[in-house]
Amino acid sequence: PKNRVLDLDEAWSVARLAGIFAGEPPFDAIPFVHEDGRPDAIRQMPSLAGAGLPVPTGVRTIVQVGRWDRLKGARELIGAFASNLAVLPEDAHLLIVGPDPNRDEASAEVLGEVLDRWDLLPESVAGRVHIAAVPMHDREVNATVVNAVQRVADVVTQRSLVEAFGLPVAEAMWK
Repeated sequence: PKNRVLDLDEAWSVARLAGIFAGEPPFDAIPFVHEDGRPDAIRQMPSLAGAGLPVPTGVRTIVQVGRWDRLKGARELIGAFASNLAVLPEDAHLLIVGPDPNRDEASAEVLGEVLDRWDLLPESVAGRVHIAAVPMHDREVNATVVNAVQRVADVVTQRSLVEAFGLPVAEAMWK
């Protein structure tokens, strides 16, 4: 599901049904088949944890997808984005996406640090930074949301401090 082919209308539908991007989805549901063969569909999802959502319609997005881990550098990426707004297009927005940490205390702590960093941004900058914690109640739905977000992104980045193999970048390039 994380790398299955989605056309642009399907990707925009998933990204909007998930509540990450504003706007009307091209489709009300996106069908898919679970790995065990069960048919299902992605429909309007419950509201996401995060900040600054949804990303406004018609903006360019710089996206990082990864787990909430200090080695992924999400907090520092927010600082780098904020420090470089003068050289970025006026419609550039940063979107950081990770799994909802639910009961994972270490991930919840890192997500909390990222949200604290977002809280310190001036309002004019905070409006261009978006953080989404995608529910993990169904791993295949989560993977499809990640797939869609990477497909509609204008730029995909990975600010990892340590990365044995840059899988998120390789997956984005594949898409």
